[in-house]
Amino acid sequence: MIGAFIKKELKRMSKERGMFFFLIILPILFIVMFSTILGNQNYTFQIHYIDQDHSALSKDFIHHLSPSKTFELVKESDEKEVLAQIKKGKDTNLLIIDKGFESSIKSGQSPILHFYYDKNQSSAQEVAPIKTLVENIINGYNQAKIQTFVQSHSKNVTEAHSVLSPSIDLKSKAVSVKKVNAITSIVPGYTVMFVFFILMSMARTFIRERDSGMLARLYATSITRFQYTFGMWIPCVIVVLIQIAVLLGFGYFAYHLSLGNIPSLIVLSFILTLAVTTLGLVISFYTKSEQMAIGLTQIITMGGAALGGLWVPLDIMPKSIQTIAHFLPQYWAQTGFVNIMTRGANLADILPTLYYLIGFSIICFILALVGFKNFFKGATN
Repeated sequence: MIGAFIKKELKRMSKERGMFFFLIILPILFIVMFSTILGNQNYTFQIHYIDQDHSALSKDFIHHLSPSKTFELVKESDEKEVLAQIKKGKDTNLLIIDKGFESSIKSGQSPILHFYYDKNQSSAQEVAPIKTLVENIINGYNQAKIQTFVQSHSKNVTEAHSVLSPSIDLKSKAVSVKKVNAITSIVPGYTVMFVFFILMSMARTFIRERDSGMLARLYATSITRFQYTFGMWIPCVIVVLIQIAVLLGFGYFAYHLSLGNIPSLIVLSFILTLAVTTLGLVISFYTKSEQMAIGLTQIITMGGAALGGLWVPLDIMPKSIQTIAHFLPQYWAQTGFVNIMTRGANLADILPTLYYLIGFSIICFILALVGFKNFFKGATN
């Protein structure tokens, strides 16, 4: 009996072109679009400057402002014009080296640099690296000044070296198992987001069977509540597993996405599928109409993607949103996939994610079984 239901549902779902578009084609289009925009993007920060000193030391300072291609120097001549552009939001910064820069340094005085910048929050990410670069260069000049003073006033070379040595030496080393770029976030992010679109298909199918009288006729036979629910649920599980495999496979072949530990990836994909499809059962059994189910599905899909960190990195979001994210399955699924793909995580490393999704699945399945009784009462005879 269950096998017949599974076969019937798989055959029906294979004919739904709309579902195929939402579950496969649309997420691939999103992945391609955002990967094209962000995948290989090189960030360049423009540093606008005016050199009023035109000396050898001022030119040397300017030279240090462009340590790599990341920073692009833009020479300006009209201070008032640039400041006006900053106020309008068209430029973000202006560094002015005053006249007398070189003479002040040679005489032991401290020359003043004027750094104007747009304090608007939208420009903060562009201004911060430039400001940090300027401060680092200034620190280098200050360190050179201290070194010259100590060496000229100390006859003991060992003592001078001890004074100049930092009290704490920080040795930084980046640790990453896999290559990390925008693709490693985009592909799993949109995969997690679009697997929740199965909720819409599940709700539509169950509600239509209830309202058309099909459910009442089926229940008049020897079929049990468990057989019906299980027979309708398993095809959705199969479809979502295929969807995840296709989307991650597309990322692997099209963008050379590292999949990491494959057994862990398979387990996480299966548990995520159970969480999503059991949630689909809950929505199907508790909503009164197809329109209500579709609306609720859109809220869960889009709202969960926004709050769960699938669209915007969670680190830059308010603390309240970060707290809310920990209650959402989208957050845990995304975290699990990213850890597997970028940090080489195995099953032991993603246990918190698996525990949450398993618990979520159990709760949803219990709610679905409880709600099926009222769902059947609404069936048309």
